[in-house]
Amino acid sequence: MAETGNGAAAGHFEQYRVHHLFLLVGGNPLPNYVAARLLCRDGGTIHLLHSVGSGPGAPALPRGTEAVAERLQQALKKTDLNLQFSFIPVDENDGRSISAALSKDLGEISDGRIGLNFTGGTKAMSAYAFMTFKDHFNDMQNNHWVSYMDAETPAFYFDYGTGRTQQVDISKDDLQIDIKTHTLLHLGAEPIVDPEPWPPTDLRKQLLDALVEIHSSERSSWRFKSWLAANFNATLDIRDLVWEGDACPADLKNILSDYLTNNTLRDKATNFLAAFESPSNRLQQEWKKYNPKTKDADLPWELIKMWFGSLWLEDYAFSQVRELQKEGLVFEVGNIHTQSLPRFEADVVATAGHRLFLISCGTSAVYIKEKSGTDVFSVPQKDLKLKLFEAKIRAKQLGGSEASVGLVCLLPRGADSLAEEVKDPWRSPMETKVFGMPSLRRLKGELSKWIGQTVGD
Repeated sequence: MAETGNGAAAGHFEQYRVHHLFLLVGGNPLPNYVAARLLCRDGGTIHLLHSVGSGPGAPALPRGTEAVAERLQQALKKTDLNLQFSFIPVDENDGRSISAALSKDLGEISDGRIGLNFTGGTKAMSAYAFMTFKDHFNDMQNNHWVSYMDAETPAFYFDYGTGRTQQVDISKDDLQIDIKTHTLLHLGAEPIVDPEPWPPTDLRKQLLDALVEIHSSERSSWRFKSWLAANFNATLDIRDLVWEGDACPADLKNILSDYLTNNTLRDKATNFLAAFESPSNRLQQEWKKYNPKTKDADLPWELIKMWFGSLWLEDYAFSQVRELQKEGLVFEVGNIHTQSLPRFEADVVATAGHRLFLISCGTSAVYIKEKSGTDVFSVPQKDLKLKLFEAKIRAKQLGGSEASVGLVCLLPRGADSLAEEVKDPWRSPMETKVFGMPSLRRLKGELSKWIGQTVGD
């Protein structure tokens, strides 16, 4: 998907755009990418001040942040800006090295406006670059500036040498970054992005509506899971779709009866499966990943069972984010998996503005018997917490420190408490969000609120 930005939508940055933009490269390239896209003129030069690593015995990246600078250059070359690049290696802990390298590069510039954005890099790099930049110009006013990007606002703060900053907010429409650019910046590779892992068929929508209703109640959710585990097999007579003490919801039974009958169940499984399969064979990939020895004759039935057991929730969450994309809140949505290290798959990944959102889904639930003898529906929070921790790590690997993570699950209560346990206290309260059972019926609205508040829409 083509990105947007550095155009009419970001016109309020025109007065700040420069011919030479100096960027301090740290471990997170996203703020630098945003600065380059919004603050450098077409045809301008990006000067990348990167570290070469610390001295003997000190922990350091193998090549300092040179590799990050190279990924930044690679991503910017894919834009419609005709940019030039200058790499400036420095010792990140040596003030003289930083000042000397920056002064040399500044001295070779004969004309044009110059800006320094010191969002990245180490504190030493920021301090010495700032002092060197100010010393180089006797008067920066109305010509050159220094700036910083606050990711949480989000906004740029500009200083023309007066000590007074000018705040310019960044809206989601100023710059829309697609999924592949995020991963190129942070992983150095482009993953496989499937924009339509679940085909939009009427049958799927009907089944999803029915399953959402079932799993919006602790009692009906557990009964469905119990029935599925015990009876959903190749000899099932759909007319016997009944739980102990309760009939199956009529809408689900009627939907299934149209497609699966007593005598031709296995034969119809293949046709039934067509309502769930996309050109990327999403279901087959998922099943064979864990069950490589499955016989081809049994595969269609196993895939259907897997979808009813767990993947329906991923399908549902994806469909709700897709609706937000149609409404313009979300720029891109996809299911992704990486081809190189680190290898992982993400259920739902979306972008809005320059931020990335990763949404993980979990359907684990158990029934436990209390000392009183009462059966109680329970979702193992340990499992969900591990899932949430992994999702946070993957979100940061894909979208940097500004990425947000959501978990859609069957937790009947305590969703906010679970999110609090894994939140970063220095980040926005919207950085981590858990959507439990009470959120299922209104998931689209709650996702919209979460994403909208995060990007300031």
